[in-house]
Amino acid sequence: MTHAATTKSKRREADRLRKAAERAARKAAGAPTMTQVDLAVTETISFLIKSEHSLSGKMPDAIKVKDIVSLATAILVKRWRLDRAECKKALVARLGPRPEHEWPHYFPRLPKKPSAPPADTSRVNTANTPVTHTGQVLRSKPEVTEI
Repeated sequence: MTHAATTKSKRREADRLRKAAERAARKAAGAPTMTQVDLAVTETISFLIKSEHSLSGKMPDAIKVKDIVSLATAILVKRWRLDRAECKKALVARLGPRPEHEWPHYFPRLPKKPSAPPADTSRVNTANTPVTHTGQVLRSKPEVTEI
């Protein structure tokens, strides 16, 4: 009978060998690592913000995703001499939607833009308007209701 620790050890060793073979195959195919993809995306966004900021004098409102993908692909292909198709696949996978984006309490939501600006009530003369427990009364006689 084989000891449980020996079985776990053999399984972990098989997993390490499988993963090493997987990484070697991806490297031979010219695919970038996730670290390389993250570095290229970070540098791309930094460059696009800087170039937009220096041209207009203000921070950009938006950066196009296609600009991020094309410039990050160029960085991966030219600097690290990786395969263009593999780089695009890795970038699209990295920037694509993830399951945790649908979890309501995991990812912070951006504030919604108001559909209409709030009404300006600073100039309305409401000093002599009668008020009840339900709010302002717009008629001349206040309506009395039972409390």
